[in-house]
Amino acid sequence: MLEAVLGERAAASAPAVVVHGEAGVGKTSLVARFADLAAGRGSTVLWGSCFEDSGPPYGPWVEAIDGHLGSSSRDRVVELLGDDAAVLTAVAPHARSLLGDPGSAPALAPAEGQLRLGSSIAALTNLSLQADRDGRFTITLDKRAAAGRINHMQIADGPQMLAIRDSHSDWRQQATEIHIAAKGPAPPAPIPEELLVRAAAESIVDFVAFWLEFKNTFWNTPPFNQVIGPLGRDGGWGYQAGGRFKLADDEALVITTVDGGAAYTGFQVSDPWTISPYPFHATTSRNSSQITPNPDGSHTYVISLIDPGVANWIDTAGLHEGWFMLRWQNLKSIDAKTLLRSARLVRLTELESTLPPGAPCVTLQQRSAEILRRARDYESRYRTESAAG
Repeated sequence: MLEAVLGERAAASAPAVVVHGEAGVGKTSLVARFADLAAGRGSTVLWGSCFEDSGPPYGPWVEAIDGHLGSSSRDRVVELLGDDAAVLTAVAPHARSLLGDPGSAPALAPAEGQLRLGSSIAALTNLSLQADRDGRFTITLDKRAAAGRINHMQIADGPQMLAIRDSHSDWRQQATEIHIAAKGPAPPAPIPEELLVRAAAESIVDFVAFWLEFKNTFWNTPPFNQVIGPLGRDGGWGYQAGGRFKLADDEALVITTVDGGAAYTGFQVSDPWTISPYPFHATTSRNSSQITPNPDGSHTYVISLIDPGVANWIDTAGLHEGWFMLRWQNLKSIDAKTLLRSARLVRLTELESTLPPGAPCVTLQQRSAEILRRARDYESRYRTESAAG
């Protein structure tokens, strides 16, 4: 089989082959012999390896790419990497040492720099979803128009993705149970495993490239301590806003918003790689049930490393730099500009004079009780309805 692959290597759809088996059966030796055979027949061979429980991020790719580039000149590296130089230099030290930073993806307007998984074909929210008195509902998806059917989404030809967002405005809520079944005159034919493996292998390059660049392209990498948005989400189900924070120990970013009648609001921070700290031992995120309003109904969040004694403190979990994100979901018609009132970087010594009149504050005892409550509520998310009583 492996020799047959060499005959297909020039084809546009050259296959991916997965060699698997128990430890010690000779997988590495087999692949090494095949690599020697391929090189002898004029193929370019890249080799990368890793262990299951250790190694640097993208270790096999780094080894493969830098090993291939070897002692190549700068001109040869430019020729080999082509339009992919901006992505590949992020993981290939040799290429980066020759090219420096060749620049990331073309600059986008902030609205175009949102995370998009494709064009929205259809969407349902809890405002449009019809359920029975027990909260149960059925959604249908097919290529036909609804023609009076409730909870129906008309889909298009070709592969598509169904995304389900089960947002909890209270951590004590039980997750929605989802069951999916394909129905029709005949069940769909199963897809052979080798085709699934090939499709996964062919998509991994774009997948890795996307996530390597995501932190550099999201909202066009805005200046620190500025808010981008609110920006509308595809399908009209909500808005998002946010940006990057950069704070000294004695600084805070103060952001005041209104909920606009949203069924869900959320505020969270993450590190520069968009990985969120654990939220149950620190107030690194807040949803609708975890915020206290100002006297006028607005909400003031304070992002800082040190607890400022403000009710809606967003703890950075020791991070001096990272991302922050605000979400509003399921709003009725509203001017998005009214959702954000103000954003200001201040010294902690100036905070009291910066807060809106009557902004709620807490004591150390109240904060401790809040953390204990968050831990308890977060743990409840992992209980089944029967186990919870």
